[in-house]
Amino acid sequence: MEKALIKDTLTKYFGFANFRNGQEEIISSLLNGNDTLVIMPTSGGKSLCYQLPALLMKGFTIVISPLISLMKDQVDALIKKGIPSAYINSSLSNEETNDRLIRATDGEYKLIYIAPERLKNKTFRNALSSFNISIVAIDEAHCISEWGHDFRPAYLHIVDALESLPRIPVIALTATATPEVQDDIISILKMRNPARFVRGFDRPNLCYSTENTSEKLSRVIEILNKSKNGASIIYCGSRKRVESFTEELMKSSFKVTSYHAGLADKFRKYAQEKFINGETNIIVATNAFGMGIDRADVRNVIHLDLPSSIESYYQEAGRAGRDGQPSNCVLLYHPADRKLQEFFINSSFPSFQNIDSIYNYLFDLNSTPTGSKSYDSIFLSDSEIGNALNLPSLTVSSVIKLLEREKILKRGSTHGLASLQITTSEERIIEYYENVDSRKKKVLEALLRGISSEVFSKPVQFDIQHFMKKYDIDFDELQDTIRAFEFADLINFHFPGFTNGITLLAERMKCEDLPLDFEAMKARKQNAVKKLNIMQHYAETDECKRNFILNYFRDNEFSGICGKCSSCLNLFPKDRVISSKQKYLQTKVFEAVYELDGNFGKTTICNYLKGIVDKQVKKYDLFKAQFFGTCSEYSFEEIKQCIEQEIYKGNLLSSGELYPVITTSDEITFKLRGIKKINFNRKEINPDDHLLHKLKEIRSKLAEKNHVVERAIISDLTLRKIAIEKPDDLSKMQNISGIGKVFMQNFAMHFINVIRNINKNIYDDNKTELTQDQKRIIDYSQNGLSLEDISKKMKIPDVDIARQIQLIIESDFKINLSHLINKTTLSEVAKYVERKNNITLRELQSKISVGTGFAHLRIHLALARKQLGIK
Repeated sequence: MEKALIKDTLTKYFGFANFRNGQEEIISSLLNGNDTLVIMPTSGGKSLCYQLPALLMKGFTIVISPLISLMKDQVDALIKKGIPSAYINSSLSNEETNDRLIRATDGEYKLIYIAPERLKNKTFRNALSSFNISIVAIDEAHCISEWGHDFRPAYLHIVDALESLPRIPVIALTATATPEVQDDIISILKMRNPARFVRGFDRPNLCYSTENTSEKLSRVIEILNKSKNGASIIYCGSRKRVESFTEELMKSSFKVTSYHAGLADKFRKYAQEKFINGETNIIVATNAFGMGIDRADVRNVIHLDLPSSIESYYQEAGRAGRDGQPSNCVLLYHPADRKLQEFFINSSFPSFQNIDSIYNYLFDLNSTPTGSKSYDSIFLSDSEIGNALNLPSLTVSSVIKLLEREKILKRGSTHGLASLQITTSEERIIEYYENVDSRKKKVLEALLRGISSEVFSKPVQFDIQHFMKKYDIDFDELQDTIRAFEFADLINFHFPGFTNGITLLAERMKCEDLPLDFEAMKARKQNAVKKLNIMQHYAETDECKRNFILNYFRDNEFSGICGKCSSCLNLFPKDRVISSKQKYLQTKVFEAVYELDGNFGKTTICNYLKGIVDKQVKKYDLFKAQFFGTCSEYSFEEIKQCIEQEIYKGNLLSSGELYPVITTSDEITFKLRGIKKINFNRKEINPDDHLLHKLKEIRSKLAEKNHVVERAIISDLTLRKIAIEKPDDLSKMQNISGIGKVFMQNFAMHFINVIRNINKNIYDDNKTELTQDQKRIIDYSQNGLSLEDISKKMKIPDVDIARQIQLIIESDFKINLSHLINKTTLSEVAKYVERKNNITLRELQSKISVGTGFAHLRIHLALARKQLGIK
């Protein structure tokens, strides 16, 4: 499609002269018919990526979106732009739904928004297959992954719907998905060779801050008083907290509104509209608020409680500063905050014992024996059941949702009178009966036999509970078939008006025989705890907050600290006035680092200055040295903080990755040149000069190949340690101070091979030897094992297996890769390698239609480079 037409459409309907970063590539991918995965931060412009192609392609686009409350707003906004759109959800009557489906068939719409729950309806899915659908767009796609932060079982219905449709491009979009969740999305949706676009998680206008405090109300008031312009969102971990903080802020004369899922729909909508329209600039809310909120001038997003995961926090904090102006993301943290999230996790992932207790209690209420059904509905609230069993109501709610999902029970009562009227002729009913499956025949036959013939002329009421029992029809079966009859315009039907209560659908059985995957639930709970641990680490770490987030999402586009988050500002305030006590500590730190001559890291230096005899101090007799114990009155943390401040200022230098060592800068070294350095046993630490020379040669080659400076591969100091200790396997290499994970994964074997060859008096470092792991990989590959199978057998991640295969390829050893290589993919990779010899895996993944992940892509890249003779 011509670029001019795409640009014209962008300007005509959306009013933009140019695309944002990544949008044009994504749109081109869809227009070329590719399945596409888009990871783009909040406010990055994800919606445009499917809305614009929808206008350019024949037919209409189905948009699957999780929040019914926002669909109308999204559709209204599109209609204002002149884009014919509609939504179909449970807020519509059957007549309205049918009308919109007819209009869709007639081609009146370009976009139709639906909730994932709608796809559970087989009749609706069947209707979809007859439509001219151009694209299926799945918003908030992370909801489909059990390992994401917001798993929604309803999203699993999407897979069945996609399988019933002809081959059309699918685009899955989310603002928060780790690489593992991205792979899960692709796998579950069965996306075909998707183009994957991950576009910058860095939001340079946002300042991330964490403050450790129990006085949260006063701190919120202080932040709000300083905010003269724009809006503020204050997130709380529970509804009760929302209500209490709203009340306290109102007492302090702030104009504030509140939002949580416990409010009636009309109140939530009212609060949301007040905030969006600027009638109020402060909203206190649970995480139920925010999705789809289009207010650009949010200056503060304040979290009063610890979020459940980095994904949740990033998504919620990302609602600040959508206009690009400086904005604050503040987490007010106290270690006790974790208890609330632990409560939610334990409630959301109930134990087998809790499931067993609640399940059997419900059947015991009606004295239903094992193997029998209970036809009497239960009119108890979650809290009443919880009180009876001494369990939190949230745990009861989670168990009932779980059992409802597996069709073991259903919310709502079947007690009362239903109403039925047949709206067509007997002839059409007979014709329909003769052409439907046995399930529909059974229900239709029961309705005709069990209800008065007046049903053809007027609504007739009947006892639905008695009807189901008499004709052995369960509630779920009845509900599905009634919807099919309504869709076929055969009947008007109204279920009993009771929405409370619980109806047990299946026969009673032993809890261990229930169709529940208890191991999967246990794994999901462990994953939730893991995510919470990482979130707490974010709150407590001194690491640059921005970098912590970028590292979590594996966004390696930026280096260096942000210089403005709470970690950077608290640890490294450049305008700090130094007291005499601080000046003394600073001086002693400089002197000790100089004296120790770059041989130790922060921990040893801190212990040395405090006068603590640790392993290193004892080993090298440092307790006899000049500055040992000269800062005994300072805390370990004070000394450590001083070292980190001076590293930030550039007065001290840190080299190495996992175990960095500290040295003084040239300027400080010059000032301290009169101090005597410790005379270590040089015999012990002098490297093998010949080996050191060979190691420097290989480092130089690797640096040139990877287009980085040599010290980015490994520092001189750590290289000397390798030449001293001569590690000839990975475990020995990993034990050397200064060796990091990146070096171990990408470069360690190059240096180990040099050491092995030196030991054998083989000075040609190109004559490498295979490691035991590499030999096993070659054997497994020869037998046709997949990368995943090799990974399982060796208990090594597939990405590490791929790195070893890369080394095998580069070292000219023979390995059978025929079953691991896709010829089309290899050809495409080779095309890009020819254009750019030093192309990275990340660049490749964004350019080509490869849905096999980094591990497989690494093998394709290594083989392509080998075949092209590129070293």
